[in-house]
Amino acid sequence: MIISTWDEDIIKGLTEQKDSVDKLAFGQKIKLKLRPNRMNIEEKGIMTVANTLTGTGAITFNERAGIVPAQKINFRDLLRTASSGPNGTYVTYRETNTVQSVGKQTDGSAKANLQYTFSAVTATLAYIAGFATFTKQLMYNLPFLQGTLPTMLLRDFYKKENDYLFTQIASNSTGTYVGSGTVDAEELLNTILSQMKAKFNASAAIVDFVQLGRLLTTKPNDYSIPGGFYMDPNGVVRVLGTPVIAASWAQTDHALVYDYDFFERVEGDSLNVTFSFENQDNFEKNQVTARIECFEEMNRLRDDASIYRDFGNS
Repeated sequence: MIISTWDEDIIKGLTEQKDSVDKLAFGQKIKLKLRPNRMNIEEKGIMTVANTLTGTGAITFNERAGIVPAQKINFRDLLRTASSGPNGTYVTYRETNTVQSVGKQTDGSAKANLQYTFSAVTATLAYIAGFATFTKQLMYNLPFLQGTLPTMLLRDFYKKENDYLFTQIASNSTGTYVGSGTVDAEELLNTILSQMKAKFNASAAIVDFVQLGRLLTTKPNDYSIPGGFYMDPNGVVRVLGTPVIAASWAQTDHALVYDYDFFERVEGDSLNVTFSFENQDNFEKNQVTARIECFEEMNRLRDDASIYRDFGNS
């Protein structure tokens, strides 16, 4: 391909337009049109990813990972925590006889003789635990793993612990429900009143999110929500002052009303996450084991300090 310079382009243009050149000689104005795209360059091919790059281009990895969400509230946060020491056995003495009556003494008569009996209730601690093993190579290829894995282990630990602790109270509740009515809002109100009638505190009413929706969407044409239901400044629904706590680990169509003072989570070894190379042949295979565990048990001082109410909808 013959490439011309700008000078050659101009000379050729003037030669082809002699009349205009003559006018220019007498000081008259002329207009010249130069042919475009006649630059002294060679045509080159366009570089694209397909014809230029072999392999993978530069990549930026997000330091965050889209992991499965954790439960928003844990039952251990709604319970007392007691320490048993390292032996793993925790004994509580529970009063077993009926309430004794103090009598009014008449002149010269004997005072009422009160007798109290107790039974030993033993909580035997056990580990709630799990582990995950991964290679060092994986840790280097997934830089977020070391920081994210403890979060994942804690998430799955709490799922098991929440279910276990809740079931221990709910399945052993012997508190008595007193009242009538088939509407959930009324039944919950009566459950709380039954707890108070039995001289226990109604520290919380635990429901699942579906049940909370049923309570809050009670319609006036069916049954208006009874007086005593209100929402505090923090957005917590309360019934006669008792917080209604929605949790994903609660059973739908039920409510657990309990007295905080009579239930405790006993632990001999606190919750911990440990990373170790010393598990079987980890050192030889460049593996790391992450372990999560807690040595604990639910201790129920009194089973009649809770009422587990089935609303009977599903």
